[in-house]
Order: sequence, then structure tokens, then C-alpha cells
Amino acid sequence: MVVRVVVGAVTGGVVGAGFLVTLHQLPSRGPAHLVFAAIPVLFAFWMFVAGVLIAGGFRLGRQERGLWATGIGSGLWVVVVVSLVMARTFSKHAHPQYAEAALILVPCVAYALAALFTSRRRVV
Repeated sequence: MVVRVVVGAVTGGVVGAGFLVTLHQLPSRGPAHLVFAAIPVLFAFWMFVAGVLIAGGFRLGRQERGLWATGIGSGLWVVVVVSLVMARTFSKHAHPQYAEAALILVPCVAYALAALFTSRRRVV
């Protein structure tokens, strides 16, 4: 059980930080529709990276259902990030300094919870 949570949390931290660094590397000038079109592609890329990391970590820990953990963790990540963006967009009291911390912590928690509740130890 501990291995699953550690794999999920480390995966979430890696992909959250990677997504944040990738967002900071996007050009701030140029057509806005190209920049906004790149964000879902980058998000999908980091979800794929999360799937590879969870599958590899689960394989090393002799765990099953890595794809389930990846799917549920990615779904939780999408729901929470979209809700954070919407809350930040429509709120007058949004704190932008917490947005970067949330972009790293949200996938940590999402993938850790998904890994904890979806997998089981492989019977050999």
C-alpha cells in the first residue's frame, strides 16, 4: 500500500512540476490562439508521462491496475485544475502565488489517491 502511494505521489510531483515548467516556457508573445491551443496538448503529454511512470513503478512494486490508476488520477487532475482555473478567472480575491503550488500539489494528491484506491498486489 505504501509503495502505491509513493509511486502516485512521486509521479504527480514529476508531472506537475514538468507541466508548470513547460507552461513557463511557452512564448508570451504571438497569436494567443496558438498558445492556448498548445496547453491541452502539453497537458495530454504530461498525462502520458504520468501513465508511463505509474506503469513502471507499479511493475517494479509488483502491483496491478496501473492503467486504472493513471486514468483516475488524470481525471482528478483535470477536474481540479479546471475548477482552479475557473475559480481564479471568476474570483476577485484570487491569489496568483498559490496557483503554482497548486499545479504541483494537485497531481501529487490525485495520482496518490488513484494509486491507493485502484491497485492491488499481484499474486504470484
